[in-house]
Amino acid sequence: MASTIADLAAYYSRMLFIIYWPIMPILSVMGIVGAILSGIIFSHRSMRQNPGSIYFIALSVAIFMVMVSNGLLLSLGIIPNVLLDNQSLAYCKLSTYSINLCPALHRYCLVLAAIDRTLITSSNATVRKRSTHRLAYRTISGMTLIAILYYIHVLVGYDIYVLPSGTIACVPSIGTYSYFFAYSNLVVNNLIPLSLLTILAIKTLRNLQRVRIQPTNTDSIASNTHRSKDRQLTILLLADILIIVFLQSFVISFTMYINITRNQVKSPSQQLFESFLQSIATIFVTTPPAVSFYQNLLISKSFRRKAKEVLFDRFRQHQ
Repeated sequence: MASTIADLAAYYSRMLFIIYWPIMPILSVMGIVGAILSGIIFSHRSMRQNPGSIYFIALSVAIFMVMVSNGLLLSLGIIPNVLLDNQSLAYCKLSTYSINLCPALHRYCLVLAAIDRTLITSSNATVRKRSTHRLAYRTISGMTLIAILYYIHVLVGYDIYVLPSGTIACVPSIGTYSYFFAYSNLVVNNLIPLSLLTILAIKTLRNLQRVRIQPTNTDSIASNTHRSKDRQLTILLLADILIIVFLQSFVISFTMYINITRNQVKSPSQQLFESFLQSIATIFVTTPPAVSFYQNLLISKSFRRKAKEVLFDRFRQHQ
């Protein structure tokens, strides 16, 4: 029996190294490059005139952070004989803090952007006027501060323990905190933002279908340009929401299963399989932010044209 379990553990370890190791660095590089290019494009003067671009700049920063924390740190951890989180308490706490904080910042930035798109697609001109640069700066700053403070509990509650199996691991403190962490992570990091994104996306689509938004400004050319940018940003955001909700729904289902069955007695083979799936789930978490820039290029001709214009302009300036 022990030999069978050892063989199974070795098999999952090999599979994880074969699947996880090639994919995560690729996603990390794609995400980092995409985040930098997106930040350059949305920071362009012509783009910043639209309040919606502020949210996309914040998203670019959040994506860069996700790629560094969730991608590079976890990729480093999977390399054989490199187990910094099991050897250094400071690394254990800081890496876990960043791995939880950064995806939350990304998802709640998406929520704020979705709220802005819901406002700007409203048939009520007064509601549309609430989409402002001031609101964008205040909500992004407030959300970031709240998230930074909220996840401080990870710095206190995580520690390095010797598990019953004999494995040394960086895990939540045994007892009440482990339950708090599991359920708060499920609710705060997953259910709340994804539920809000789904509701806001549906509301935005209904707004787009229900009424053709009339410009509040008398200059028809300026109004048409502004509406075109709003429509472009709305399409880009809806694509982001679709991908993250679709992929994250699998992670949520698995996380709920783990939480529901955590007190059940599980066989060693079942524990190994669940641990393997938890590692693979990281790929589903990392994929949406990693491919965001490239999906924008694929679905929007206007974005491709703007990217070419801005990036070529930057290139010429540095020649």
